[in-house]
Amino acid sequence: MTRRQCCRVWLVAFLLATAGHAEEADLQDLGRRLYRDGIGTDGESIVAVIGSPGVEVPGTAVACVRCHGEDGRGRPEGGVSPSDLTWQALTRPYDVTHPSGRRHPPYDARRLVRAVTMGLDPAGNELHVAMPRFRLSQADAAALTAYLRALEVDVDPGIEDDRLVLGTLLPLYGPRADMGQAALAVLRAWTDEINRAGGIYGRRLELRAVDAPDEPADRVLALDRLLAAQPVFALVVPYTAGAEAEIAARAATAELPVIAPLTGTSPTSVTPGERALDRRLERLSRQVQPSDHRSTIQLWAAIAAELVTEALELSGRRLSRASFIDALRGL
Repeated sequence: MTRRQCCRVWLVAFLLATAGHAEEADLQDLGRRLYRDGIGTDGESIVAVIGSPGVEVPGTAVACVRCHGEDGRGRPEGGVSPSDLTWQALTRPYDVTHPSGRRHPPYDARRLVRAVTMGLDPAGNELHVAMPRFRLSQADAAALTAYLRALEVDVDPGIEDDRLVLGTLLPLYGPRADMGQAALAVLRAWTDEINRAGGIYGRRLELRAVDAPDEPADRVLALDRLLAAQPVFALVVPYTAGAEAEIAARAATAELPVIAPLTGTSPTSVTPGERALDRRLERLSRQVQPSDHRSTIQLWAAIAAELVTEALELSGRRLSRASFIDALRGL
């Protein structure tokens, strides 16, 4: 075989392999949507059947994530203990005995689909009555299985083993630079203090700051550049005045938490944790009595940093955006 022929064979093999990886990634994305939102591969809600003889409900109302959690490990609630759906747990090479006494051998892909669609474990035992039976197409079943195989390594953007990347969008130059630099100084001091103490659950905080131009339309573009350059877990104290709706839309599309945005001339909160932010700002304002707008901005950024810290600590090592937002709302 000539060198040119060898190269051609290698190229074909490489293209086939990368195409296979791309198809698997697409399948996992569809499975993720089905698991989290109850939406099938056709873009429509799947159908779930609950109880006996069986009541049909939209899958969007009883999506897997509601009982089994973002991480698939399940959380006991109301006397029901949802199974651990991580692939490692499902495929343990030995029989599993549940607290109820139900015993069964390991799952494989076929047995998993049977459990989800028929409510039967690998030994043929009926699953708990609280477990819906989902009507899945072959494409739905393949997507869900692909996602569950990858569930243990599926993490939200900005989360790494040793760091958590946060972003902010602040006016660092121009007429509003004093405000932006004041907020940024507080956020930098906060992350430095957290990192000197060893981070949060072993993750150091890394803050990516991008200049927020005066023109609202340019500010939206700046956010797009930030998200394209580096996945971030959340946006903290961003300056959104004049572009609130556009930035909110971008954030919703990216499922990006926006914490304590600065809108107009005064800080305001329209995001998870807003009541806690407002309460603490009111209380501390009475104690500290900020003398000017710069002091108010610094106080706002400090309160936001405090709440983010508390929410991250409450979320635990297995952090997700959903657990973080839930923790913020509970503060």
